[in-house]
Amino acid sequence: MEPAPMVYRAQERVSAWQVGQAITAPPARLAILGFNVSPAPVVGEESAMMEKMEAAAYATKAMVANTATPVILVTLGLPAQHVLLAVTMVLVTMGMLGRVFVCVTLAGQAQRAIPAHRAFFGSNCTACPSCGSGVCVDGLAGNGTCICDRGWGGAGCDACAANYFGSTCSVCVGCSLSVTSGAPHELATTTLPVNLQNPDNLVFTGSLALSSNELVLAAGASTDGEKGKKSGALSVWQRADVSIDFDTVTPIKLVDPDGASYDSLGLGYISLSSDGLILAAASNGDSEMGSSSGSILVWQRDSVSVNFSTVTPIKLVDPDGAKTDNLGGGGVSLSGSGLVLAASSFFDDDMGKDSGSVLVWQRSNLSSNFNAMPPVKLLDAEGRSYHKLGWGGVSLSADGLVLVAASHSDSKKGSSSGSVLVWQRPSLSTNLSTIIPVKLVDPNGASYDYLGVGSLRISANGLVISAGATAKDGIAYNSGAILVWMRTNMQESFNNVTPIVLVDPHGWASQNFGSGFADLSSNGAFLTAVANQYVVILTIEGRFASFKRLEYSYRTAGVILSPSGGVLFTAAQYGVHRGVAMFQQACPARWTGSACDECQKGFFGPSCSPCTCEHGVCADGVTGNGSCNCVYSTGSKCETIKSIKLVDPDGHDDDYLGRGGVTVSSNGLVLAAGAYEDDNEGSSSGSIVVWERPDLLTDFANSTVVKLVDPDGASSDYLGYGRVGMSSDGLVLAAGSHQDDNEGSNSGSVLVWQRSSTSVSLDSVTPVKLMDPNGAVGDNLGYAGVSVSADGLVLAAASYGSDVPMGSAGAALIWQRASASVDFSTVTPTKLYDPDAAVSDNLGYSTLSLSGNGLVLAVPTYMDDDKGSNSGSVSVWQRTALSIPFTSVTPVKLVDPNGQSSYNLGKGGVSLSFDGLVLVAASYAAAYMGSSTGAVLVWQRPNAGSNFSTTIPIVLVDEDAYNSDNLGNGGACVSSDGLVIASASHADDDKGLNSGSVIVWKRSDTGTPFNEVPSMKYTDSDGASNDYLGFGGVGLSSDGAVLAAAAHADTIMGPNSGSIVVFES
Repeated sequence: MEPAPMVYRAQERVSAWQVGQAITAPPARLAILGFNVSPAPVVGEESAMMEKMEAAAYATKAMVANTATPVILVTLGLPAQHVLLAVTMVLVTMGMLGRVFVCVTLAGQAQRAIPAHRAFFGSNCTACPSCGSGVCVDGLAGNGTCICDRGWGGAGCDACAANYFGSTCSVCVGCSLSVTSGAPHELATTTLPVNLQNPDNLVFTGSLALSSNELVLAAGASTDGEKGKKSGALSVWQRADVSIDFDTVTPIKLVDPDGASYDSLGLGYISLSSDGLILAAASNGDSEMGSSSGSILVWQRDSVSVNFSTVTPIKLVDPDGAKTDNLGGGGVSLSGSGLVLAASSFFDDDMGKDSGSVLVWQRSNLSSNFNAMPPVKLLDAEGRSYHKLGWGGVSLSADGLVLVAASHSDSKKGSSSGSVLVWQRPSLSTNLSTIIPVKLVDPNGASYDYLGVGSLRISANGLVISAGATAKDGIAYNSGAILVWMRTNMQESFNNVTPIVLVDPHGWASQNFGSGFADLSSNGAFLTAVANQYVVILTIEGRFASFKRLEYSYRTAGVILSPSGGVLFTAAQYGVHRGVAMFQQACPARWTGSACDECQKGFFGPSCSPCTCEHGVCADGVTGNGSCNCVYSTGSKCETIKSIKLVDPDGHDDDYLGRGGVTVSSNGLVLAAGAYEDDNEGSSSGSIVVWERPDLLTDFANSTVVKLVDPDGASSDYLGYGRVGMSSDGLVLAAGSHQDDNEGSNSGSVLVWQRSSTSVSLDSVTPVKLMDPNGAVGDNLGYAGVSVSADGLVLAAASYGSDVPMGSAGAALIWQRASASVDFSTVTPTKLYDPDAAVSDNLGYSTLSLSGNGLVLAVPTYMDDDKGSNSGSVSVWQRTALSIPFTSVTPVKLVDPNGQSSYNLGKGGVSLSFDGLVLVAASYAAAYMGSSTGAVLVWQRPNAGSNFSTTIPIVLVDEDAYNSDNLGNGGACVSSDGLVIASASHADDDKGLNSGSVIVWKRSDTGTPFNEVPSMKYTDSDGASNDYLGFGGVGLSSDGAVLAAAAHADTIMGPNSGSIVVFES
């Protein structure tokens, strides 16, 4: 039998003589984790022996600091048991109590080695059981139980957990899933978010708070301008019980009644009491005690039935505050009871310029006001200038006994390596100012790691701390990491714990993982953070953590977990799920439906296996077989894009073929694009190039090519600068010459070619020239192109420079004839204006659109200022019959509800389905996915009797977007049947800088919202830098089977000669 251990406690003094008796000369050794200490007694030289004793203890401490598991000093069979007692005393003196414990066997026992994986636990140092694939909860406070690695289970971690199999306990895949009711399932990588209501269209900057009872959710919108530019606001979702879904709750908006510009309310962490009755947030730019001194606002209500909007907040300031202290810049933290509140002033100068401080307000009961209690100011005794204590925020445990804050520019482990300070008191009656904080550092920290600059949290139970070291070289230079300290009980000191270092396995150099908002579950078992703008969930098990990324969370700025970790909320300024969204896995991964018996989109079959269609639509669903309906592609997974490239056989340098876009006839047999710099009729007189094929089986590369010009053309007419208009059968074609001078310099004109059948070549037809009878200098009629109804009877063009009703307000002109036998030149056009026009609105500067049935007309005004300077708008005239003139209809104005200055809605033009029920327009400078990434807005009304003004647009984005991709610079196009939308990101860099790409959304029926189908990206296989594919927009056949886009700067026929890329299913 293994001898029973005897525990020696450091309770009595040991004399130097006793130490001398116990210490041995070499080759005696003090060793760690399963090695023996086997000295022989030596008499004399007490001081020298004491020095050896201390040196051994300090060496032990150094080893302790760099090992991942508790340290055990073991001696077997020694008559001189004072050695271990002396070691214990020295280590206690050095502050190692609680980290190092000493077990010795009785003298006279035979020596034996204890296996390194064995540890001890409890007050009697009982040997841990074998924990197989796991670790023992050891230490004096341990209970000897085993914590199993992921996939393992059983008391000894020697069996597979549920849903794991085999000798390595691998995860089961594709097994039948049993559905259970009750608590939500673990969040899966494919969990779909639900967007919460945001009637005030607030832009949420990342801060979130959720009460422990999950009845109240709050989000910060620090850039809101209700009380002045960037004064800030909060949005609060409040429900009576958890049976009410948060997405059905209308939030309320809270502002500082005394708010002012640049207060930035809600910028840092915000906080709620456990019961959701108290809400606190900071306005770090408030100037109560001097410019940007900062303040804290606290809303407190009496019961859940009271609405926060009826509560007047109290304002807290630092009585010793000064200019630029930025109180609350990192946010605030409330204890669960709401009795303790903490915030930081990271630019406070008490320990040197910008050394930082933490302020704590504490009251004895809820009826007391915080503003009646002077705050306690906490400092880092080792603080120095520019340490910025509290920059990354502060965090309190639920009981208010533990407080953490960080000095990310502390230099303990090198310049700006960073540190985390922990104040812990035994009870609320103890003043935190009497507590000496424990300082935590990264044992392997280095200069400019910036530990604590973000992701600073403590779990509600006070046992787990997280802190981001955003510039730590985790897996690459400055890739970043999050450090986690985990202790087993409140008596254990955090500085006796070696932190776990968590990195993003998908990270890269300068990613700065850990820099933003993060959250811990109540027990610290789950940590959620933002990595590469995706939400990641780290499940911490022992000293290991599994890493999971939520695929539908792209562009997330902030995140918060429910106490159990089963529900997650995100805040995003950009992206598909802009605003606040909720992730809750009510069903097992990949499953959905009220009974969890349906597959999520993109999964198929009885096991809901993932679809693998790269450029196609998957036959998904439980009854689907996963086959791919390829879109402009081939291959079993639609992996090969089908495209051909067309050029003007007579093309030359700087023709810019297709700069104004490409038009495809409804039947897909005719394709046309302008080359506005063509010199056939004089320098830059312009031309239209037309490709025509007899059937869909004939490749456009083998089609007939003709060039159309204005017989009366002249230099700088720019024929074809804008979009070409075409009837559905390709018999009528129209284009603008916006710098034609017939009615005065740059008055503009529209040319119409009409033939009786496709057997007649368009270049054999003499075009008709249409002008505005009241045209004037600078009208630029036809600048953005022309739109023609499907039957060729209605034609629309705009004069964006028209000075009627006021300077450059713009106008749209409509020519409508009774039949195809009537010449358009015999028709007097009607002129339409925006009744809400302003000077220089430039109505019609971009491509207008007629529905195929001729009943609906949409005209963009990208310089409209309704949502901010140049935010843009679309005016829609809607009639019920062709006999009703558009002039008798009052137009409806559409804007982006989330529009902002310089979004330029409609600058690239608009597009309507044949029936006029679907309208698309783009804001190429919109920042949904980042600066100027662009977006496509889709308005869809249920029937012809409904009005677009009652429709909330759907926002589509390129989920692979980068800054300045400019999705929608050339507008967006919807197929006549309303099932396909295409738009281009001409500055996409997939094939080289500014090579461009086309994004396509395809749905199976009009009842499916476009934002529920995956987007598909198409590039020119021969694309190159600065081709600008899709700059002028794209064209679609009526069923979307043919897609065409121009690369107007392609160099095939010379620099900037241009080309047309045709994608065909």
